[in-house]
Amino acid sequence: MSNVLRSENKEDDIIKKIISVAGYSGIPLVLLVGFITIGVGFVRGDRVSNAWLLVGIQQTVPALISLGLIPLFIFTKIEKNSPKLIGINKYKHKLLAVINIFIIIIFLSYLAIAGLLFSSRGIFVLHYAVIAITEEVLVRGIITYKLKELFENKVIAITVSALIFSLVFHSTDGLFANLLWRVPFAIIMSILLETTGNIWFPITLHWIWDVIITLRPFL
Repeated sequence: MSNVLRSENKEDDIIKKIISVAGYSGIPLVLLVGFITIGVGFVRGDRVSNAWLLVGIQQTVPALISLGLIPLFIFTKIEKNSPKLIGINKYKHKLLAVINIFIIIIFLSYLAIAGLLFSSRGIFVLHYAVIAITEEVLVRGIITYKLKELFENKVIAITVSALIFSLVFHSTDGLFANLLWRVPFAIIMSILLETTGNIWFPITLHWIWDVIITLRPFL
C-alpha cells in the first residue's frame, strides 16, 4: 500500500510540475496579447507620432508586466522561491561584473556615436533591454528551473527550454529560422547562465543581439 501511495504521489508531483511549466510558458503570452491590445487602444499610431510613446505603451510596458513582473512575483512571492535560484544574485567573481559593465558601456557608446541612442530609434535600445531582461528571467530563469525539477536532468531541461523559447515565445518567426539559430542561441544563453551563475551576462548579450538585429541597417 505504501508503495502505491508513493507512486501516486510521484505521479501527482510530476503532473503539478508539468502544469507549472505549461503555465509559465503560456499564460504570460496570453497576458502579453491582452496588454498589447489595451496599449494599442490607449495609444494609436494614427493619433500619436512619438516613437517612444508608441513603442513604450504598445510593446515595452506590456512585455515588462506580462513577461517579467507577474511571473517573477508569482515565482518569488506566491511560490516562495529565492531569486537566486534563477540567477538573480551577485557575480561569483567581480571580474565578470567588470566585464559585463564594460561591454554595456562600449555598446552604448557605439550607439551614441552612431547617432542612434538619443534619436527616435533609441526607444528600441530601451525596448530590447526590457525584452532581454524579461525573456531571460522567465525562460532561462524560471522555466528552465521548473524543467530541471521536472526532468532532474540539466541537459534535457536546457534543451526543452530552448525549444519553448524558440517555438512558443517566437512561434511567428518561422520553424526553420527558429531551429537554425534561435535554438542554438537559447542553449548558449543557458550555458552562460550555468557557467557564470548569474543571469545578467545572458541578459546583456541577449540585449545586444536584439538591438543589432533590429538596428543593423543604421549601424
